[in-house]
Amino acid sequence: MLNRSIIPIFTLTLFAACPAETSTEPVTDTGHGQSIDSTQPDIAMDTSVADTNAPDTNQPTEDLAAANDEGIEPPGDKDTAWGVISGACGSITDAVQSSQGMLLQTTYTFEDEASFDSASLTGRAKKRYDEPNAGGSSKCSEVMSMQLLIDCEGATVIKTETDIVYDTEGKIADYLVDIGGIKTGVSVTRAYKGPVVDLYTLDDANTLLEKKLSGLVEAQTNVSAEDAWQASIVHIWTLHPAWADTVAQAWNALDEATKGNALVLITVEEGSDYIVSDACDG
Repeated sequence: MLNRSIIPIFTLTLFAACPAETSTEPVTDTGHGQSIDSTQPDIAMDTSVADTNAPDTNQPTEDLAAANDEGIEPPGDKDTAWGVISGACGSITDAVQSSQGMLLQTTYTFEDEASFDSASLTGRAKKRYDEPNAGGSSKCSEVMSMQLLIDCEGATVIKTETDIVYDTEGKIADYLVDIGGIKTGVSVTRAYKGPVVDLYTLDDANTLLEKKLSGLVEAQTNVSAEDAWQASIVHIWTLHPAWADTVAQAWNALDEATKGNALVLITVEEGSDYIVSDACDG
């Protein structure tokens, strides 16, 4: 488990699953960045042996080192209505403005399992929580993705999933947000395979990244001129820090064309499983 002290911008970790359900069936996530007519799951169900050569998370990757060269400020902690966000909180705006493909991490430490209260959501994050889900079990991670960007970056959510206009049917973004004056399309997903699966492989991570990155490229191509965005974020929620490491390892192995100029933001949820398991929607 990661130390809950401030996690530097160079730290790369991911998440695993520990929801409250007892089902032995892996949970698929069909609610994020889906095709309008798609029913494909977000998460690969490869249960092969995990790669044990996890990266040294005390060392910066080339991508994050390059981000630092661009003058991105060191991260800090942010107190919220539900707990503390540490890691790259406060550095996401600079990363988006750099127009470079990179990966950043935050850790959201909830005070306790009962600390989530939807009344503390703001703006369109609250609107998204109150409206019906477009499909899948994605409401909590989408809502808290918005709220994290609001809390960490002072971002403004422009449109939610069903309000974005596209000229052609296909993959879609989960919401549009203004970060530092840049309109950004965000696709939210989870590295999560249910409450009893504790194995997450490089193949799982690679499948998730390639699907979400290519989905945002397609959505950006198909979106109408009025909603066109300039930057893209894939926001991945997880429960296990070790799974974040696996995603970071998969990211580092991707070719530059696949990475493009997208920002991959990993958030490890600690102290609860309300967001990853979608239990906040109670």
